[in-house]
Amino acid sequence: MLYSTFWSPGSIRLLFAVKAFLTVLLFTSFLRAFQPARPVESRSRPPPITTYINPQTTTYGQITCLAPPSPALISRSESMRRTCRRRSPFSKAIKRSSPRVGVASILIDNTPQPHLQAALRTHQLHGLIQSTPLHILRNKLISGHWNKEAFLLSILYAETLKPASTRLEWIFWTDSDTVILDPCRPLSTFLPPGPRMVGNETNLVISRDAVGLNDSVFFLRVCSWSIDFLTAILAYRYFRPDDHLWSGEQAAMEILAAEPLFQSYVQYVPQYWFNAFPLGEVGDYLARDKEQAGAMEGYKARRGDFLVHFEGHREKARALTEWTSAFEGLGSVWERRGNGTGVQRDVTREAKRFWKERGY
Repeated sequence: MLYSTFWSPGSIRLLFAVKAFLTVLLFTSFLRAFQPARPVESRSRPPPITTYINPQTTTYGQITCLAPPSPALISRSESMRRTCRRRSPFSKAIKRSSPRVGVASILIDNTPQPHLQAALRTHQLHGLIQSTPLHILRNKLISGHWNKEAFLLSILYAETLKPASTRLEWIFWTDSDTVILDPCRPLSTFLPPGPRMVGNETNLVISRDAVGLNDSVFFLRVCSWSIDFLTAILAYRYFRPDDHLWSGEQAAMEILAAEPLFQSYVQYVPQYWFNAFPLGEVGDYLARDKEQAGAMEGYKARRGDFLVHFEGHREKARALTEWTSAFEGLGSVWERRGNGTGVQRDVTREAKRFWKERGY
């Protein structure tokens, strides 16, 4: 059994050694080679990085993949923020309050990828509206496809060194091939409300797709448990080199999330909450009426969903370009009413009920 072999006393001692080594390695990497580029922020109101009044984008590496927010983007975010307050059901949630959530993503490539940059700009717009910081890794920290966990660890280390009153409480990880559909929705609407609950604590909020655990989009609490969990994922290939991990770090995460040491802190939620997949073209998405949307599979994106994820899309560059271009000229989905053109799914009440049934 994996639990007995992976977590034997000798293995636990080795895990702590690996954890210490990774801590030193990551800090050294960030101090010497991956100093963040100058934060991208509102030119008229530049706040320090630990302030969440005005968000900013920080890129880590040698290349800045997002330009500073243009006057047009800032103006659009302010206009949409006013619309969100008037039209959306989130008016009370769009404020500087707990929980403090940051967003992290990755875009590692030496060649320009305008479609992924355009997708990340939808997260930048969402951050401007919601006052959430965005962190993007641009250079590899370690080999292979394990940079996600290494980057998240570096953010966790940095945040846990801050005073509790200013540090992030959650990190929302999103791959760079996702597009925000509803920038009015605060990330907090997906999270368990209130403070951490002793004996009933959720530290990882994630979804499954048809294959299994999907680690492209998830929430991770800023706490020591998360540091241990990510460290175990990074150490997995060294502890169990003979295991075939069909999807690399994702398979390691799924295996470890089922282990007794971590399982009770992991909460799976419906995929469509924040990891919906597209069906057809963006024109189909915009033209469908509520009856047509209701006939689709649950995990397919419809108006009112927070995000659409283009994982495995055969024409990803074209699709991302078309979807992001279409949304540049649209207002909030909460403005469009009548004739089936408005919201077709709103998970707000469902999420509240979900967490209430689990003791929150």
